[in-house]
Amino acid sequence: MTDQPGAPRPTQYAAQAELLEQLRALILAVDPEQYRGGDQRLPGSTFGRQVRHCIDHLLQFLAGLSVGTIDYGARERDAELELNPASALARLDAIEQQLAQLEPLPEALVLRLEDGTTVPTSAARELEFLNSHTVHHLAVLGLLARELGVEVPEAVGMAFSTLAHRQSIA
Repeated sequence: MTDQPGAPRPTQYAAQAELLEQLRALILAVDPEQYRGGDQRLPGSTFGRQVRHCIDHLLQFLAGLSVGTIDYGARERDAELELNPASALARLDAIEQQLAQLEPLPEALVLRLEDGTTVPTSAARELEFLNSHTVHHLAVLGLLARELGVEVPEAVGMAFSTLAHRQSIA
């Protein structure tokens, strides 16, 4: 399915926008020390590293669109995003602006795998991956935030299909 200019945005856009809002809310809910601090249950990980990891993937997706090849292994891993919540929020704003301007989505892309081989993909498929990836990391961030005493909505870190299923049986 090809997007036409002015056509309704694919559901992947709406989903990613909602997930980025959840991510933004969690960043704002913790203080900068909590953002930078680690957790003994996740050795080597911090709240900020989880956020940075999500941002890195989105940046690689956007960069790959311009060259036709997405390579998630080539992430920058900008430490500033791990240490400074204001930097992470600013980068999220920029990502949201870029995502909002994508029209139409390229259908033919290449995904570079960790071993260097490539496989065909599409922007819609990669947005779907990013949605799942972001949900996964939101679940981890939600757990960390709850441990810090932050009230986190139940839906944070829950797959959209799970939410839909719960609504259908309620």
